[in-house]
Amino acid sequence: MPKPNPKAILAPKDYRTYRNVLIATAWFIFVGGGWAILGPINIFSSKQPAGDLPRWFFIIPTILGLAAVIGGIGIGRGNRALSGVLYVVSCISLIIIPVGTIPGLVVILGFKKYFVCLHQIKAAAADVTCTTDGMTDGRTR
Repeated sequence: MPKPNPKAILAPKDYRTYRNVLIATAWFIFVGGGWAILGPINIFSSKQPAGDLPRWFFIIPTILGLAAVIGGIGIGRGNRALSGVLYVVSCISLIIIPVGTIPGLVVILGFKKYFVCLHQIKAAAADVTCTTDGMTDGRTR
C-alpha cells in the first residue's frame, strides 16, 4: 500500500502544524537521548560531577530524557497514550529557557491538531482503492 503524501492531503495550515510537531518531536528525541545517556555517565563517573551538585541530582535529567524519547516515539507512531508523556515533558521544558521553550510550545499548541491531521492522513490512505490489476491510483491498463 503506498504511503499517502501529507502535504497533498492536509490544508497548508494543518500541514504546517503537522510538520512542526514532528520536527519538535525529533528535537525532543535527540536532546532527550543525550540527557538519558549523559545522566548515568555523570552518576557513575569516578570524578565529581560539574559544580557542587550531588550525584543523585543527575537522575532527574535521565528520567526526563527517557520520557522525552518514549513520548517522541509515541508521537511518531501515532500512539496517544505514549505521546502524552511528551506532552508532560514539553510542559516541563518550558522552564528551560531558551532551549526548551520553542519546541515545548510547538508540541503543546499543536498536540491535539497533530492527531486530527494524523487521522485525516490515515483515512485518506484507507480510501485508496485498488483495482484488480494492483494499481492503486485508479488507472486501468
